[in-house]
Amino acid sequence: EDSDETTIKYVSVVSLEFPGFGGLCCEGAGMSEEFCDAGDSFLSVLMSTAKRSLGEAFIAAWGKVLLVVLDGHRVQLEINTLKTDSFFYNPLWGEPEVAVNEVQYPDQEDGEDPTTDSF
Repeated sequence: EDSDETTIKYVSVVSLEFPGFGGLCCEGAGMSEEFCDAGDSFLSVLMSTAKRSLGEAFIAAWGKVLLVVLDGHRVQLEINTLKTDSFFYNPLWGEPEVAVNEVQYPDQEDGEDPTTDSF
């Protein structure tokens, strides 16, 4: 798509994965466009455009999720597959870009097992 030098267009796509619910997942896409005036910093306009785009993508993804709470403790999850995004995109979700192998929390003592923490 063509744009001029003063227009910044940013697109974000997020994927929500719910492994505790049989591996259900859904995606959302967000697009934001801002004009960069002569007095504005290009980097600050780019950052605000990216934040707005990411926020729109999360809203679009969570807008497809339906959580059903029964009796205050049983939760069911459904994905609305009929809801579409505001524009077409080609998802490229092959393998994750980042894999976390180990996490150490700031308040975790050495030797403490992080999997036993309760939240």
